[in-house]
Amino acid sequence: MAQKVLITAAASGIGLEIARAFAEAGSTVFITDIHRQTIDAATIEVPGLLATLCNNGKRSDIERMVPEIRKRKLRDRKSEIRKLRDMIGHDGHDTYSQQF
Repeated sequence: MAQKVLITAAASGIGLEIARAFAEAGSTVFITDIHRQTIDAATIEVPGLLATLCNNGKRSDIERMVPEIRKRKLRDRKSEIRKLRDMIGHDGHDTYSQQF
């Protein structure tokens, strides 16, 4: 069964390479980033990536991202996200565990 993976701050650099590796292994990969241009470039460079703008420092962005993931069927009764890779530095608050 293919995994479903969420990688934040992943439109470039090591985050994009991790997304690419999961996608090449057959996973459904959803990435977030704060830069529209890099997200657009990443989805062209790695076919099949799902992506949205999200500033993980803003709770409102995270609260908007969660329904977006559900809308794209990354979380449903049969298959939930199994991997989460946060590629940004943060202040130690676990904002995702409250949402997933």
